[in-house]
Amino acid sequence: MILSALYEYYQRKSLAAPGAMAPFGWEWKEIPYVIVLTQDGKLAAIEDTREGKRARKFLVTQGVKRAAGIQAYLLWDNIEYALGANPRQRSDIDDRHAAFRQRIEQEIRPLQIPSAEILLRFLDSNPIRQIEQSQYRNLWDQMFQENPFVVFRIEGFKHDTI
Repeated sequence: MILSALYEYYQRKSLAAPGAMAPFGWEWKEIPYVIVLTQDGKLAAIEDTREGKRARKFLVTQGVKRAAGIQAYLLWDNIEYALGANPRQRSDIDDRHAAFRQRIEQEIRPLQIPSAEILLRFLDSNPIRQIEQSQYRNLWDQMFQENPFVVFRIEGFKHDTI
């Protein structure tokens, strides 16, 4: 009885204000940075989505609770998981980044989505070095201090996140 009432409430709320409630399995998340890739898997830009203290909200796959252990989010995460950066000098940084890649390879790659292949190509080509050698070096220094969430976008693709 309670579950059906909650389900009905969710349905009413989602119809009353489209976009206000995330669909099941998704969530709205403030993501301060978008890493933009070329269609051949190279860094094109880093976009700062913040206005004041707030970042733009993106509809992303629902994250898992990370009380302990290594659990990557799908297609978005902090720079430790997403890029293998190590701002907090963790001993398990390679495992964190591997978990991020593994989720993409297990859950997205079988669907043969071209943008996922482009992202994996970027992740295979030393993304941190690409960023450090780009015009976004100063922004990267700031990101390294913050360990922020990032999403990815491919130039020429319609969607904001992969």
